[in-house]
Amino acid sequence: VIWGFGRAAASCAPMGTSCTKPPQRPPGNPRVPGDSRGPASPHALTNGAPQHPDLPRGDLIKFFRGTGADGCGRTLSGLREMDFQSMESVHNYVQWMFPTNEPSNFNSNAPLLTPEMQREFAGDSELQSELRKNLERFCAFLGLELRDGADGELEVVEAKHFKERVHDCWRSVAGRNHNWLRISRVLLCLGLCSMPKEQKALAARLELLHKGGVRCDSALPHWRKNADAVPDF
Repeated sequence: VIWGFGRAAASCAPMGTSCTKPPQRPPGNPRVPGDSRGPASPHALTNGAPQHPDLPRGDLIKFFRGTGADGCGRTLSGLREMDFQSMESVHNYVQWMFPTNEPSNFNSNAPLLTPEMQREFAGDSELQSELRKNLERFCAFLGLELRDGADGELEVVEAKHFKERVHDCWRSVAGRNHNWLRISRVLLCLGLCSMPKEQKALAARLELLHKGGVRCDSALPHWRKNADAVPDF
């Protein structure tokens, strides 16, 4: 059980392991405030992103290099094109965009970031660049923005559309929010992939959000722990 979430309580589990059921969108797929992306291509749409049956599936490094697909046949660039509504309602993409060394409670097909893969990320700027693009997209989903600060250091700030994202991403329901689990995964992934600047920038913003009134007390200890994560190779 994690932060009060048991397997039975996790409504995302059935959908999270499915590669065939697309999320239900309202008529016309209205644009979400702050979301610059349009809806994903309707061609072979599966769980928010198009499928590419011609690409090999399941190899995490090939997936990040753009020469392979995830377990559902989706590419990394395709996942980054998902709109906010799909990012909220689909639950089996975040494990591919932000892999870790821990098995997922919600997606039995999630990849594991092995020590060998962590070493490959640490020594490959192109892999890290793809992961940073993932972080930028996920920050936008949260109503945040990753940018270079005035002192040359990375910082995560509230974006112009932050208030529009509060309901999905920062509202506490019985002390929890499933996006806070995702944030914990992101922090761990960044640490394992030797990206401490991005990891610390996100962690610093989370502390400020908590001080500013976001009721994320249940998540904060987990965020702080994963903000200190380092590679295990």
